[in-house]
Formats: sequence, structure tokens, C-alpha cells
Amino acid sequence: MLAGGAAEPLDSASGLLWPPVVEAGEKSRKSWRYLFERAKQAGLNLHAMGAVTSDGVGALVGYLRQRLPWVHHVVHPKNWTRFRRLLMEW
Repeated sequence: MLAGGAAEPLDSASGLLWPPVVEAGEKSRKSWRYLFERAKQAGLNLHAMGAVTSDGVGALVGYLRQRLPWVHHVVHPKNWTRFRRLLMEW
């Protein structure tokens, strides 16, 4: 349940949670901090999160390492080469 008793937007087929929070940018840790702060305000329990999946955005990886180190980051296999390159640049 989200804040105020609202139901979590859960995809019943995949089991993924789709929070009702978006951010225009993805290239900075600041953008990711803002997104996770908004998700927390909406009721998402950040301490209960186990994993985040993405296409390998470097700023997200940095943010998770710095602010949410218990959260695992899973990269979709089709994006692995791009993700590895981003990590090497970072």
C-alpha cells in the first residue's frame, strides 16, 4: 500500500511495481535523487526495495551505490555491453 491507503500500481503479469513518479532527466544523480524522493513521498518504502532494473544508466548506478547501497541493480541482458562501457567511463 502507498501513502493514504492507495493500492500499489503492480503489474500482475510480471510482478513489477510501476510507481506513479517520473523524471525528465536520467543523466545526473540529482535527477535520480529527486525521483526517489518523490517516490518516497508517494509512499514507496525505499528500505524495503530489493532491486531496480534499467537499461544501464550510469547516473542511476552511481546514485544507488551512494544512497541506496542495499538495492541491487539489474541490467537487461540486451543492454549489458552499453552498461559495461558506461561503467568504464564513469
